[in-house]
Amino acid sequence: MTYQAITLVSGATTVTLPADMVWNDRHSFDPVAQNREISAGGSQIIEEFEQSGGYPITLVAGGRNNTWVRRPQIVALRALAAAPLTSPMTLTYNDGSIHSVRFRYEGNTPAVAARSVVDIFPEDDNTGYSLTLRLFQASA
Repeated sequence: MTYQAITLVSGATTVTLPADMVWNDRHSFDPVAQNREISAGGSQIIEEFEQSGGYPITLVAGGRNNTWVRRPQIVALRALAAAPLTSPMTLTYNDGSIHSVRFRYEGNTPAVAARSVVDIFPEDDNTGYSLTLRLFQASA
């Protein structure tokens, strides 16, 4: 099976990523959310509802089949992640599915985490990086 390149579009900026990046948490979320509280009388109050978005999309390029991301893509992703966005981005995954997404900022875990495969100086546009890109579905 042939997969298409992955694209992330924000306004006039399009970042093209390798087709064989892995969405490693695609099936690791609960579609139902739950709030539980204890009432003043001691009984449980439970609310359950279907989530209409917010599921994680973590894309990983870690060297499988030479899946490295080059420096220009890293620079573009870091620039997008460094500025608050007024509207969601559009992610087209390698299977053709389209998702409205935002960067997932979580404390000490960066939304764009990249590490050079080989430490060279100076870096150039052919420098390869392993990449973890943390996003979440912005709307259903």
